[in-house]
Parts: sequence; structure tokens; C-alpha cells
Amino acid sequence: MKKSLLAILVALVLGSGVASADLTSSATATVYVNVVSNVAVGVVTGLVNLGNIQTGPFSGAIVFRVDANVQVIGLSVAVSNLYKDDAPTSEFLIPVLVAPGVAVVPVIGSELPAGEDNKLPYADTPVFVGPYAGLSTVVGTFGSGQNNHFSQEVVVTPSWNQPDDELPTGEYSGLVVLTAVIGDAV
Repeated sequence: MKKSLLAILVALVLGSGVASADLTSSATATVYVNVVSNVAVGVVTGLVNLGNIQTGPFSGAIVFRVDANVQVIGLSVAVSNLYKDDAPTSEFLIPVLVAPGVAVVPVIGSELPAGEDNKLPYADTPVFVGPYAGLSTVVGTFGSGQNNHFSQEVVVTPSWNQPDDELPTGEYSGLVVLTAVIGDAV
């Protein structure tokens, strides 16, 4: 009985197609990966002196760096009011000037579709920019003049208006944030 069971097992092993070992052998597997879109935003001019003002409108240019592995991105800007002595609870402030919107100008590109003016209007809802009250623009679509990527400086120019002849003198400060989006958000 043991001999016949052993013979059956040997026949099953030899007839089952199991590869037998040799001195060398190899097999190949195909591998792949999908590179997905990504974007990074940095600030080139992190501290911008807007100069001296008595009254009236004024603006300032802030240079950001945007790097993305796609050619078309969405950009929006959040701009805070400027607060006396950097105190977000101060009653003394210089408000964002809404009417002109924010100029957003890529060095090698422009707002899409063709013919747009590179100015983003403010959305209707106030926002907080860090600890400061302010406004945010709508998202604008921007294309790069580079080949299948968006890697360049973007100059952002918001405006404020100082309407009060008796506003206390001193330093007023706030924040400007550039946000880049890719994919379905554009």
C-alpha cells in the first residue's frame, strides 16, 4: 500500500507541470507608476514695504513663485486689511480696495481664456487671512507659456484705500496669500 501511494504521489508531482530547478532561472515582472499633478507656491518677496501714505488708494507688488507639473492652474488671492501696529483687534485699519480687484501676472503666461485682463475680482464673502479680516478673490484660470508645466514667478498686486484724514500715524500691516489649485478645482 505504501509503495502504490508513493508511486501515485510521484506521478502527480511529475505530471503536474511544476517547474524543476536548473542551474539558473529568471522571471520578469512589468512595473508602472502614474505621475500625478502637483503644485507648490513660495514667496520671493516675503516682506514688502508699501511706502508712506497720507490718504487715498495705494497698491504694492508681491512676487510669488509657483511650480506645477501642469500647464494650466487656478490662482486666487486673499488680502487682509492693514492693521495698526500689526494688531488684528485694533480699531485702526486701512481697508482693502475692492474696485480694481487684484492684478495677477505670471512672468511667462496669462489668464485664460485669451483676452482676460489678469485681474481677479473679489468674491462677496469676507475671509480671515491669518488673524486678519480681509477678502479673497475668485479663482482665475492661468496658462503657462512653458511646455507642459507652470514654473515661474507670479506678480500679485492688491490695493488698499486710506480714507481717514485723522487715522493715527504709525505702521499698518497685514497679509497677502496666493493659492494655486490644479485639477477639478480649476
